[in-house]
Amino acid sequence: IGRRLLPNLGQCFRILFAIDRNANDVRSGSGQPTVEQFRRRGAGLRLGPDVEGQHTNRGGEDFHRSHARPPLVARGADARLATKDDVTPLAAAAFRGNEGVAELLIGAGADVNAQDKTGKAAICYAAGRGAAAVVALLLAKGAEVNARYGNELTALMWAAGHDERFPDQEGVRTAALLLERGALIDERDNRGRTALMMASESNHAAMVDFLLSKGADVGARDKDGKSAADLATRVAIKERLGRR
Repeated sequence: IGRRLLPNLGQCFRILFAIDRNANDVRSGSGQPTVEQFRRRGAGLRLGPDVEGQHTNRGGEDFHRSHARPPLVARGADARLATKDDVTPLAAAAFRGNEGVAELLIGAGADVNAQDKTGKAAICYAAGRGAAAVVALLLAKGAEVNARYGNELTALMWAAGHDERFPDQEGVRTAALLLERGALIDERDNRGRTALMMASESNHAAMVDFLLSKGADVGARDKDGKSAADLATRVAIKERLGRR
């Protein structure tokens, strides 16, 4: 289900830049360069290709790695500001796996449970890219581990069917965290599919093995009567599930 991640996450950071476009060339209280300084040096936000194959702003410093801290929050900007699609800066930080920025935004009042127009909250974006540290932060700040989002998906389902651009092991670490925090392994979405089915359909072999090791129901069938083995397209995964 990783392909369902919203393509307009870059809009959130453009909003932050628009608010801060007249900021002075200052440094944050920690002595780290601000977003405005990176921007003035020609830096871009390397958010990469979105899920529809289009490109957001690229080039220059990678926002995820730059340690940039937006001064606008300290200057009273609304951390709950969202795009026309109700995507928040917190959702964008979650998708980037940027725990520091996410914590800064939450501290400034960002709502961890705010959902965009597709029914996704920040935890969906974090889980969908395997950002375990951000998921842990969101859970600590009030996100519900078994909450339902768009199409009745849970955070565990997002982790199980994570975006294939991110390593399978990152998804597994995130799924392990969610299960440790009480996620229900065999919950179903509006199609009747479980996390194991989503991992199988996405051909995430390591995730399939992990969920099986945790007792996922291999015999469960969705509303169309399909099992996890039926949904797999890789022969090795089909055979693995078939032996259970």
